[in-house]
Amino acid sequence: MAVQGSALSDRLLTSTRSLASGLLETVLVLFFLLVSGDTFLRRLVEILPRFKDKRQAVDISQQIERDVSAYLFTITIMNLAVGVATAPSWRSAGWAIRCCGEPLLSCSTIFQSLDR
Repeated sequence: MAVQGSALSDRLLTSTRSLASGLLETVLVLFFLLVSGDTFLRRLVEILPRFKDKRQAVDISQQIERDVSAYLFTITIMNLAVGVATAPSWRSAGWAIRCCGEPLLSCSTIFQSLDR
């Protein structure tokens, strides 16, 4: 029984390490792509041999930009909707949302309201 447990934990740790390293690698590549801006696309277009391949690379890049923009816009609208939907419940619970020099709603404000 102990052998199966250690085999399971070894597999779990190996999978976790693999996932973490893949995630880190992806984040680093995305970071350098964002930093490089259009330089990466220009160089890619330069080294591609045929015009058809160059056009396809530009089309793929533009489609990715549109998809990421649409995703960020959608997430922003969803977060805004959640904020608008939860504001009345916070106000009705007695947690005032303040502005103009005072903190909006810190954790200490929440915990102080709960103690009452």
